[in-house]
Amino acid sequence: MKNFTIVANWKMNLLPLEACELVQNINMQYGDLPHNIRVLIAPPSLYLQSLAEKNRGTIKFVAQNCHEKEEGAFTGEISAQMIAASFCEYVILGHSERRLYFKENNKLVNAKARVALDAGLTPIICIGESMAEREKGKTNSVLKSQLKACLDSLHSESDIIIAYEPVWAIGTGFTPTPGQILDTHIFIKEELMKIQKRDLPVIYGGSLNDKNAKAILSCINVDGGLIGGASLSFETFSSIIDTSREISGN
Repeated sequence: MKNFTIVANWKMNLLPLEACELVQNINMQYGDLPHNIRVLIAPPSLYLQSLAEKNRGTIKFVAQNCHEKEEGAFTGEISAQMIAASFCEYVILGHSERRLYFKENNKLVNAKARVALDAGLTPIICIGESMAEREKGKTNSVLKSQLKACLDSLHSESDIIIAYEPVWAIGTGFTPTPGQILDTHIFIKEELMKIQKRDLPVIYGGSLNDKNAKAILSCINVDGGLIGGASLSFETFSSIIDTSREISGN
């Protein structure tokens, strides 16, 4: 039986009433998910505590980011401890948009992962190559470097999820072929065995939607999806969840 982690990353989208309605619809539809299917929702931080407190149950909640310090004079930031105190269990770290727009690097992602784990959160650590790096045949070397740096000195028994998101596929409508995704996930799994000495969930992100979900989630070593735009609609997101249940035999 295959395990799936399906993550809705809403980014900076949806107003409060829209967010509440979408969560309620998902909870009503999927209140009895089997134990091998995890559905996680990452709303804007402003809504996090309210949504998580009112909708505790099968659906779990994810912060889109956290600061690398436990507390301090960091205007506009939120700490991992604040997130954990807001009925939230996961945090996305190193998303390609954070790396691009806010110049986050692997060292910073590693520092954030440390404080997240200390706060009892499960980090979802994002890695991925640019189109230029793929065209130059550097995909594996880039991913290896990112994994090694982001996972540096993290305890080998900690709960960690890796999200492979090719930067050139984020929000573009372009996706790697299932064969490319399969090969890359196999490589990531092999590197994780070298670095962490264990298997970790590796989910795919990058224009995953209701149309391509079956082909992507059916790939061996793809353990779920990090979904952006397609998670903003109940119809498309529920279709992806249903596809994961179908593939897993539930």
